Amino acid sequence: MTSLFLSESDKAKVSLHPLVVLTVLDAYMRRSDGLTRVIGTLLGTKTANLIEVTSCYCVPHQETDEGEIGIDDEYNAKMLSLKKVMNPGEEVVGWFATTAENGQKVDYLTCFIHDYFGRLLDGS
Repeated sequence: MTSLFLSESDKAKVSLHPLVVLTVLDAYMRRSDGLTRVIGTLLGTKTANLIEVTSCYCVPHQETDEGEIGIDDEYNAKMLSLKKVMNPGEEVVGWFATTAENGQKVDYLTCFIHDYFGRLLDGS
């Protein structure tokens, strides 16, 4: 079973391709009006103690004034299948979220986002 958490005994190293950083930055700069953050899926490979993040894509979502978040599951599934056709060796290695405009780095919606991607990795 794959997990978003690493065990304490693992001294994991992460290699991040520069294009991933630019993709996230571009998505944030081009985000829709009213969105305070951008979220997405990180793809790459895992070997022993090395995680290589080689690509990513944004996942459309909506946040309500009541503090709820809705993630477009269908879009995420389609993009993941397309990415796997282009690069069969890639798998989901994590997720990203940009900082909310109000400067909050982590809020309670971050927990929901983490749970969503955790279930994606677990296959449930």
